[in-house]
Amino acid sequence: MTTFREFLKEQLQDEHFRREYEGTEFEWNIIQQLIDAQNASEETQEELSAQAV
Repeated sequence: MTTFREFLKEQLQDEHFRREYEGTEFEWNIIQQLIDAQNASEETQEELSAQAV
């Protein structure tokens, strides 16, 4: 069975795929920061959403 890392390594050999994948790094960093902040606050997604309104 192929692992995700092995699959990704193979896909990154394709120039178009690699450019698209690398172009999403900024978005994924923001998503990870949001996840980290939520985990640190110990509040649920629903509670955080209510505060944003």
